[in-house]
Amino acid sequence: MKIGKKVLIVSDDTAKTQVMVQKLLKALRCNDVIFRKAHEFAATDLLATEVYFFGCEYSSPASFVSFERVLRHINLVGRSCGLFSPTQEKAVEYLSRLVFDSELALYPVPFFGDSEESIELWAEDVLAYKSGGVASEV
Repeated sequence: MKIGKKVLIVSDDTAKTQVMVQKLLKALRCNDVIFRKAHEFAATDLLATEVYFFGCEYSSPASFVSFERVLRHINLVGRSCGLFSPTQEKAVEYLSRLVFDSELALYPVPFFGDSEESIELWAEDVLAYKSGGVASEV
């Protein structure tokens, strides 16, 4: 894993998602990581970040209202982003729609589940990912 990337993780606060976040934090330990629950998120958290990880258990959680508003009005073109959910594809579809306007380079494979070994490999792939700089809608 490349050392020293600035990483932001934003998630809901459900128990299942928090288990995933803890494993993701461990996988990203060689990087400069900021973790925020969506209701604690501030727009300034996005500015100096190179790679993003966004996760939630359910589509459209109430805690994501401010986060949604910011992502609609910011350009993060070409920065890598990975989406994760403990259980629901609909949650990842929701997150994918959120990042579309910001033009993040959306890693095409979301992560479901919480296997520590698998999440480490997935996180490495997201850190290394570069697309044309335009997120694709799911």
